Amino acid sequence: MSKHLHIFTITLKNRSRYIKAMEQRIEGAEKKQRKMMSFLARAMQSPSFLYQLLKQRDTRVNELEDEATERGRGSSVSELEALALEMQGYGKQKNVKEEEERTW
Repeated sequence: MSKHLHIFTITLKNRSRYIKAMEQRIEGAEKKQRKMMSFLARAMQSPSFLYQLLKQRDTRVNELEDEATERGRGSSVSELEALALEMQGYGKQKNVKEEEERTW
């Protein structure tokens, strides 16, 4: 086997592995998407399920705030926790929106 043919064969094998890995990633993403759609369909059919989910989230938010307070921080949550809460629709931005709605 010539040196060039050997390098070409190795390159093809590497590409094949890369393509296989990409296919696996895509399949994983598609599986996650199917699970999310199934979850959303269930959630839309059951308002009590959504209520329970929101209640659990509120409980977790309160737990995080309590933990931060116990650690003796100046604010009730760390900057990272505050960012996570804001991304979920809680935190400063939600409080500002609620305040704006009350003044109207």
